[in-house]
Amino acid sequence: MATNKLTRVSPGIYKDASGKIVKSATGNIGKSSKTKAATPVAELTQEQKDSQAVQDLLGPDARGAKVISDNLYSEGSLGRLNEERPAAVQDYINRYYSGLEGYAAPELQGMREQAQRGVDNQYQQSLVQFAKNRARSGVRGAAAGATMRNLDRERIGQQQNLEQDLLVRNADEKQNRLGQYAGALEGARADEAERRRFNLGQLGTERAGQSDTYFNSLNLGLQRQGMADSKEISKKQLALARQAAKRRGGGGGSQADYVGYTQGLQNSYNNIYGG
Repeated sequence: MATNKLTRVSPGIYKDASGKIVKSATGNIGKSSKTKAATPVAELTQEQKDSQAVQDLLGPDARGAKVISDNLYSEGSLGRLNEERPAAVQDYINRYYSGLEGYAAPELQGMREQAQRGVDNQYQQSLVQFAKNRARSGVRGAAAGATMRNLDRERIGQQQNLEQDLLVRNADEKQNRLGQYAGALEGARADEAERRRFNLGQLGTERAGQSDTYFNSLNLGLQRQGMADSKEISKKQLALARQAAKRRGGGGGSQADYVGYTQGLQNSYNNIYGG
């Protein structure tokens, strides 16, 4: 008789080649030609469904533990922040960098012309006032010439001060812009460092999750495998006890004693494994 090709789903439950769920009366399905015929089962119990779901995740002998941990905590599964500097931030920094030399030439020229207009206006007002004073006092000759020279010297001095003021203002502006540039760059770098720290934390959490999930799944799989192995051993011990009881019962011992002994083993087995 051909050997049945059945796949074990859970203790006592198997699937045939077509995928149909069947229940076997013995644990040796697919190993002996003496295997009893499998009995179709209408539906799995909820406990058997849960057991099958766990086995589908873990796989035989807990070989699926790594698969579970990788699926739940694969690298990047908890998300990452973009560590690259945004283009808008870089453009903002570049603008500060381009202005580190202070005011541009057109800006300086504009300020110079504006200041020069102020000097010229003041000089013109001084000339008007000098003309009025000369008309009232009748000052002429050397005295009048000396006053004009003083006005010219004042104008030249104001123009020199104008250029000096522009140099000072430009130096102050350079220092101010350097501080702004340094602050913007430092802020961008701090933000990038914080993003890297966050991503490293995510990576650490993922690896810790992988480790915990792997070993927890591994332990669960080993426990389930151990329970299945223990059940098979108990079944074999029960079968041997029954055989011994029959032999000794036929050899002059009390049949009732051996029947009671084997019935006790059967009850213990049922209590542990659910029949």
